[in-house]
Amino acid sequence: METVCTIGHSNRSIEDFIGLPQQNGIDFVLDIRTVPKSRHNPQFDQDQLSHRWP
Repeated sequence: METVCTIGHSNRSIEDFIGLPQQNGIDFVLDIRTVPKSRHNPQFDQDQLSHRWP
C-alpha cells in the first residue's frame, strides 16, 4: 500500500515549501486544489509553482 501525505503552504517561503517533499523522501507531488491560486500568496499559484518546481 502506498502512503499519501499532505502539505499546506501556510506561511512558508516558496523555497521552503518546494524543499519539503525532497527532504522527506517524497517522489511525487500532486496539486488537487479546486482553484489552484492563492489570493494572499500568489507565489503558490499553479502557474508560478509549475515554473519553480524542479
